[in-house]
Amino acid sequence: GYKSENIVVLTPYLGQLHQLRDALKHDNDPILNDLDSSDLARAGISGSAPSELKAKKGRIHLATIDNYQGEESDIVVTSLTRSNKSNAIGFMHSPGRLNVLLSRARDGLILIGNSQTFLHSRKGGALWRQFFTLLEKGQYVYQGFPVKCQRHPDHVILLKRASDFDKHCPDGGCTEACGFTLACGHTCPMKCHPDRSSGLHNPHDRSQCKIEMNGKCPAGHHRISWECRLPRPSDCSTCAKEAKRLDEIARQKREAQKKREEAEAEHRRQVAELLQAERAVKEQRRLQEEREAREEAEAEHRRQLAELLQAKSAAEEQRRLQEEREAHARERLRRHEEDRKRQEERERQRLMEEREEEERKREEELEMEGLHQETLWRTKQRLVEEREAEIRREQALAEAERREPSSCTIQ
Repeated sequence: GYKSENIVVLTPYLGQLHQLRDALKHDNDPILNDLDSSDLARAGISGSAPSELKAKKGRIHLATIDNYQGEESDIVVTSLTRSNKSNAIGFMHSPGRLNVLLSRARDGLILIGNSQTFLHSRKGGALWRQFFTLLEKGQYVYQGFPVKCQRHPDHVILLKRASDFDKHCPDGGCTEACGFTLACGHTCPMKCHPDRSSGLHNPHDRSQCKIEMNGKCPAGHHRISWECRLPRPSDCSTCAKEAKRLDEIARQKREAQKKREEAEAEHRRQVAELLQAERAVKEQRRLQEEREAREEAEAEHRRQLAELLQAKSAAEEQRRLQEEREAHARERLRRHEEDRKRQEERERQRLMEEREEEERKREEELEMEGLHQETLWRTKQRLVEEREAEIRREQALAEAERREPSSCTIQ
């Protein structure tokens, strides 16, 4: 088989290269060339964080198609990336890129993608149809990922989902049991797998055996178990738990004894405090009684003094109220007189205004009467003039009629 370092994964796009690196870095050590690393840095995509486990991981090369020109690898796995209903393949229509893509593998080329998008593309579709026709003639087109077991060549299966790898080839081979006898005498518990895992270690090394071993603890009291690849335990967890349990019991007894002693000391302290509190209460009661007697005498004195002050205040308040009532009465009389004077003044003003209004109306009536008389005289004068003019017209007509027969007779 091939080691992971003999494989390169190609992609047309820098974004997918970044995602592939993040997806593979957990189980492998992704290697990028300088051109792709520079392009990722310019795109603002941070590089992968250094890992202390890189030395234990299989190295695998990742690159973009454009930046892998001039390089080769035993196995090339390429993602075609483009898959859409509009059948747009972007810059993958370029014959130069297809040429670079097909000429990078020495032993095997694996293309993963949606062939329908490329076959029906308006731009570049003819080129890809020619390429896929050649693949179909050679029966190199699959609806999945064909795999064949290295140890059992008759086991061939087509993987269509990512979960199919764990289902049909969980350890890198097929689902048959390995059956190899390890150096320790146990049978390999893995499914069929390559002789070496990623070229890093031999899976059949005794240090990889995880068969459970059983025996007695060093004290010979309890049953213990350990993996074959590990040395026999020098201590017993059950014995340690028992020792810890006994230590805990002893500790609890010490704590209980300490608590009893503390409780007794606390009881004595509380009794002493109660006696002292009782004496303090009696003394407090005596002082309280004396204080209450003094307070009663002082209260009686203050009450009498308050009554005297209250009587004096009541007299002064009565006098003040009387003075306020008299002042209010004087104020009411003054306001009443002022109101009467203002009322008389308003009445005089109203009468004067009424007289002035009556005089103004009389003047207006006289003025209107004069205008009316003048209008009547002018109207009469105009009627007289009109009547005189009418009489003159009638006389002129009568004169004309008289003259008209005389003129006829003379003719």
